[in-house]
Amino acid sequence: MKKVLVISTYFTTDASIGSVRVRSIVKYLKSYGWEPIILSPKIPGEPALPRDTVTILEYPDYYGALRRRFSKRSTPKPAGGKSHAKVSFRAILFQFAQFLLKITNVFLVPDYSIFWLLPAVRAFVRFQRTSGMKIDAIFSSSNPKTPHLIAWRIKKKTRVPWVAEYRDLWSTDSYYSHGAIRRAIDRCIEKASLRCTDRMVFMSRPSAVQMEPLQLSVPREVIPLGFDPDDVTASNQKLAEKFTLSYTGNLIPGKRDPSSLFEAVRSLIQEKKIPKEDIEIRFYGKPDTWLEEKINNFQLEGVARQYGYVDRATALRAQRESHVLLIFLWNDPLEAGTVTGKLEYLAARRPIVVCNGPAENVWQEMLRETRVGTYARTADEIATFLLHAYHHYKKGGGAWYEGDAEAVGRYSYRSIAGQIARLFDSLILSR
Repeated sequence: MKKVLVISTYFTTDASIGSVRVRSIVKYLKSYGWEPIILSPKIPGEPALPRDTVTILEYPDYYGALRRRFSKRSTPKPAGGKSHAKVSFRAILFQFAQFLLKITNVFLVPDYSIFWLLPAVRAFVRFQRTSGMKIDAIFSSSNPKTPHLIAWRIKKKTRVPWVAEYRDLWSTDSYYSHGAIRRAIDRCIEKASLRCTDRMVFMSRPSAVQMEPLQLSVPREVIPLGFDPDDVTASNQKLAEKFTLSYTGNLIPGKRDPSSLFEAVRSLIQEKKIPKEDIEIRFYGKPDTWLEEKINNFQLEGVARQYGYVDRATALRAQRESHVLLIFLWNDPLEAGTVTGKLEYLAARRPIVVCNGPAENVWQEMLRETRVGTYARTADEIATFLLHAYHHYKKGGGAWYEGDAEAVGRYSYRSIAGQIARLFDSLILSR
């Protein structure tokens, strides 16, 4: 069986889209004649797939451990028996550590994972020397971007085909958060490394087009995000008692923002088309003060609730018991190629409403193809869709869903793994 080295920061069981995509592709590659070898920083807890089913090369990730230790999720809470002064001092230390990490991120090029560039290359060289195993292809996946630099180093050593996958763009990203000087540095590094790749993979055509300023001659492929068919909801899945709308993920105020949804729901309640006690909006992800304020401003207390971070199993269960699943886009032309990780919603077999967004976006094409929902740019369009779904709910018909099974199946990671395997095969044959 041919061997492919898969380089990714994420190979854990968490719900981040990077981890979900990589582990789902790896899971099905063997079915197409490719054995994956995972190169990833030391995994806290259990890896995405059992260790006896996949070869995993791990190495220490000290900076990553620091980031996890002082992340916002681990901010200390008062403990019983300790003085208020001690708790406050500890909280100040945490805040200072978070501040230092934020500052260092400005200077870490291309990102915080740069610290495992050399350890990763050494881990691969050591593996090859001790096992005698040769690889036939390299597959690197970002974000973060450092996996591409690792792949660049290993490509120089092995001379095998290299496929670089962009879940998110690098220096041409519309969400790029650094200044002009840092962008110029990132662009130089990106161009230098990617000149050596044999193929680039993007999640959408607009994202591939956004790479044109780099003037690279590397062929580009579009292989979208998808869902794991093992997560598909059974037909007898129990639904929530209330008419439930759910969103799993993080929001960005002023960009990926639920204001138009709140306006639609408020109008439906005020016009007595949907009783307030009949509907619930659930948010699973980072708890936000601004979101709570917005809920209050739209008078949706008791309707919209934040449930905080949850594990992947809970997120999938929340999707399955909902009547409608929500996606929020930024109403800007730069968002045209943004897919987000919400294609995993397809496994839930629930109607999807994509709120806001630019006049043209890849979700429009996908929704037309699969017939799983609607692209609603205004509060009125959202209200119309929700009212139709609510009437179906009141008639006792469960969740209103009219998806095209064949079209949806093309977005399964089993199918996507086949596309990537065929890409590896074609690159080997063309050498």
